[in-house]
Amino acid sequence: MDESEARKVANTLQRLGIRGIVSPEDLDNPNGRWRVYDHVDAATRRDITDEVLTLIAGRSRQTGPARGFVVSKSRWVTPRNGPVRVRPGEATSCGSTSGSVMELISAARRIELLFGEPAQEVRKLELRDFYEVDRPLFEAWRSGDRGTVEETMRGHRAFLTGKAAAGFPYRRVRVVSEPLSDYQRMAVELADPTERLRWLPRRLVSALPLPGNDCLIRDDLVVFNLIGGDNQQTDIQLSTDPDVIRFCNEAFEQAWSLGVPNGEYKP
Repeated sequence: MDESEARKVANTLQRLGIRGIVSPEDLDNPNGRWRVYDHVDAATRRDITDEVLTLIAGRSRQTGPARGFVVSKSRWVTPRNGPVRVRPGEATSCGSTSGSVMELISAARRIELLFGEPAQEVRKLELRDFYEVDRPLFEAWRSGDRGTVEETMRGHRAFLTGKAAAGFPYRRVRVVSEPLSDYQRMAVELADPTERLRWLPRRLVSALPLPGNDCLIRDDLVVFNLIGGDNQQTDIQLSTDPDVIRFCNEAFEQAWSLGVPNGEYKP
C-alpha cells in the first residue's frame, strides 16, 4: 500500500482497537511500499499485514465498512516468519488518541523535512533534564576540557546561523526541573546569548497542556523525538495532522510566553 492507503489502515486500526505499527518497508523512503508490523524495531519487527487485514475484514463485517476503505487481500503476502496473532483490544500504536497517524522516519529524513521548502520558522520544545546524545559535551564540560566544549558549541552556533540565513529562523523552549541537574547547569552556562531560547521552570507547567515528547514544529508538520528511559533516542515520529500541528503550536506559544528569556534566567 502507498502512504495514502497506509493512513486509512492506521485510522482503521485505531478505530477498531487493533494493535499494529503502520510503517514504510524502507524508513528512508516514505514514497515506497507500506506494511503493518508488530513493533517499531526495524531489525526485528515482523510483517503482520495479512493477519491485520483479515482481522479488519472480520471486524468490518460485524460493525459495517470503514469509511471509504476497501481491503484487497491479493495485494498482500504472508509474513516470511509465519503468522502473528493480533489481538483486538490491545493498545494501538499507530496514532494519537485523535486517530492521527504517526509515521516513523529516519534522522536524515527529519532534517530534510524540517529544513525543506517552503522556508519557515522551526520551533523546538524540549522536556527532559538530560540527553545522552550530549554525553561527550557533558563529560568535556565537567572535566574542564574547554577546547572540546568550544568546538562543539561553535558547530551548534554555525548550524543555527546558517539555517537562519537560509530562511529558517529557530526558537526553542527548554522545560527544566529546579534545582537544575548538572546537565542543565551546563546548558545554561553554555547557552549562546544570541539564540532565541527561553527557559521554563517545570513548576510552571503543571496545568499546561504539552506534547508527551520533545518536538520540532513547523506550520505544516511536527516531528517528535522519542527518548527512552536510558536517555537515548528510540524513534522519530512525523505528523502532518492539522489538529496535532495546531495543538503543538499552541502549546509551544504558551510555553514561550511563560519562559524566561535567554540571558535573564538566573536559577
